[in-house]
Amino acid sequence: MTGYGKAEKRQVMDMTRRLLHLKAVPRPDDAADALALALKEARQALTLQKLQTLPETDGNLVLFEDDLDANSLRALANGGMEKCAGICAVFTGSDKTGYRYVMGSKTVDLRAQAKQINTALQGKGGGQPTMIQGSLSADRAAIEAYFA
Repeated sequence: MTGYGKAEKRQVMDMTRRLLHLKAVPRPDDAADALALALKEARQALTLQKLQTLPETDGNLVLFEDDLDANSLRALANGGMEKCAGICAVFTGSDKTGYRYVMGSKTVDLRAQAKQINTALQGKGGGQPTMIQGSLSADRAAIEAYFA
């Protein structure tokens, strides 16, 4: 739920409280654990549903989603790269706070393209030839224009 599966219990409980807009962490701990697990499963189900509705395309596939954790970003990029011939770029964030991204491609060497993408969109990040991740300061319109 916090992104990498290595969060401390306190972090998971606080994230659960924030996601559910609660004033305090649910008690007893078992109740909070059950809510955290239910939220994780709901996020996984929503990600799967989004993957099933992605269109096939001969070009790039650019997705903007609210409040995605790192696992969901990667899952959408992995699934999207199966449905497009170019780059599947998945973003979460806003024009005000910036965007986190994960991009995947079976046909484009993203490691080689990372510097160009990050320079053009005021970002930082990198990764492997088939997948990169990082953050950008560019606004949504600039991101969409870049990948058009």
